[in-house]
Amino acid sequence: MTNEPTGTSGHLQLRLVHGAMVMGVLIFAGVVRWFLQPEPLPAMPMWVWAPLAFAVPAFFVAGIVRGRLAPNAEWEKRQTHAVIVWALGEGVALMGLVAILVTGYWYPAGLATIIGLGLMLFHHPGTFLEARSGPGRHSGPRHSGPGRRSGSGKRA
Repeated sequence: MTNEPTGTSGHLQLRLVHGAMVMGVLIFAGVVRWFLQPEPLPAMPMWVWAPLAFAVPAFFVAGIVRGRLAPNAEWEKRQTHAVIVWALGEGVALMGLVAILVTGYWYPAGLATIIGLGLMLFHHPGTFLEARSGPGRHSGPRHSGPGRRSGSGKRA
């Protein structure tokens, strides 16, 4: 038995959390763009690569967390996995934006920001809301397509 909320209230709550996290990153990106100094620092500091160094493992950890979600996991577990994956993406994206704001260099930190935002958008709420069934992750009955015969294959 799962404790999945009836109706769409739980689904709406999860979608609101996801939307708020994505919007927070986008709004902060606007703030960074607004306050960015016109000239970057004379020499790119080594730590500007740190967000990218965190983005790569976060990408793989998010995949592992998402993959460890059991096919018919309970609602609370699906919700927890979703928030963990989104927090990984948000952390990487915000770290990249702060590095851009402080240094003015877009390349390494901007790539980390794109990876973090991509994690958040690729693992949207729909990927966590539906219970998965089995290795094929096909929920629902399989239908025979047009032109396929069901039964023994003999014609009547």
